[in-house]
Amino acid sequence: MSRIVSVFLLGLVFNFTVMAPAYGVYWALMGFSVRTLISALIMLPVSTVLITVVTCIVAYVIHQISVKVKSKLVTAAISIALIMGVYYFIYFRLNTALDSLLQNIFTIGEVMKNRVRFLYLAG
Repeated sequence: MSRIVSVFLLGLVFNFTVMAPAYGVYWALMGFSVRTLISALIMLPVSTVLITVVTCIVAYVIHQISVKVKSKLVTAAISIALIMGVYYFIYFRLNTALDSLLQNIFTIGEVMKNRVRFLYLAG
């Protein structure tokens, strides 16, 4: 349990160091509002919990693989390499999806404004 708490706290520190400047720039460029403050306060713990859950799942998978094999060091190294490979595959696929998102951002904004009003109002 103490390892999960330490992963959560490290994720919280990482999130704060990334999201605080990002929200600062957003507020400087777009203006401060209570809605964006509330969304920032909601996103900080939600993304930290997401980091903790993904980290625990990866650690569990590596543990389950290493239990079945005698050479734990080699198994852990191969597992980490495979997980990093999957991570980079997903990362580059998401990069392509983000490029597509940015090319169609105004269309998506109009759809959100018309169909999902509460998300549009949240900032």
